Amino acid sequence: MTIYVLIFVTMVTVGLFVVMYFQGRKNVRDVQQMRAIIDHQDDYTFLLDDGFHVKQTNYYARGNVKDEGAPDLLGNVLHCKNAHKAGRCGESEECHSCPVRFVVGKAFERHEGFDGMEACMEIMGTEDQAVDVDVEVAGHYVELDKESHMVINVRDITIAKELKPKILFVSDRIALLDKVVRALGDDYRVLAADNLHQVMLRLMNLDTYQFSALITDDSFYNKNASVLKMLVKDGQLPVYVFTSNDSASDDDFARYLPMNIGMDELTQRVSAFSSCSD
Repeated sequence: MTIYVLIFVTMVTVGLFVVMYFQGRKNVRDVQQMRAIIDHQDDYTFLLDDGFHVKQTNYYARGNVKDEGAPDLLGNVLHCKNAHKAGRCGESEECHSCPVRFVVGKAFERHEGFDGMEACMEIMGTEDQAVDVDVEVAGHYVELDKESHMVINVRDITIAKELKPKILFVSDRIALLDKVVRALGDDYRVLAADNLHQVMLRLMNLDTYQFSALITDDSFYNKNASVLKMLVKDGQLPVYVFTSNDSASDDDFARYLPMNIGMDELTQRVSAFSSCSD
């Protein structure tokens, strides 16, 4: 009887080892496949803890060189000029007004992600010279081992910004956004804002963002016209408003667009006035 028990236990043990072996190989293969996807995507991806330490990244797999001796903080890994000058990301005077640190920090506080944030960065080049770079940053909040982390995607949009002028669009009407993108997408980058706060941040930095036009709808415009008029002065930026009233605004500040405007006419109107404002 004992021998049968031993045989049974042995068979079960061997079976478990076989299952664990193949499961382990599958897990390794899954990790390798996921790593291959991350390492070869267009964005730089960083897994951060709430102290801005980089836990994992595809940054070096994309051909970038590690700054030996520098801390593993996000700004140091990216070779940010301010982090390079201070020695540690977050310790220079400029870091206190860094939009990337501010937005990521707020996202950690709120335990939520963010997307579509554009920022200008000065990155140290190979010859110890700072290079101006425009980046788009998105973050996804995750908890790992019950600790807060953020998956940060950083995309270099410098070339895209140089090749195409940019439209700032704000409306909660998805159909209008789709129309604007389809009509203007070949000639303009369309940056969609969600609210007045996002619009204000960008309009207060027109020299940096260099928008060619602001496009919105009558709902947003009627609520926020006074704010827009304070931020956009002397016709420095054409303002277009989708409305049922196809006429000029009373003070000529905005140019109205009919809701049912065709895409060809929309392209002609925006391109004509935007080129005059450049």
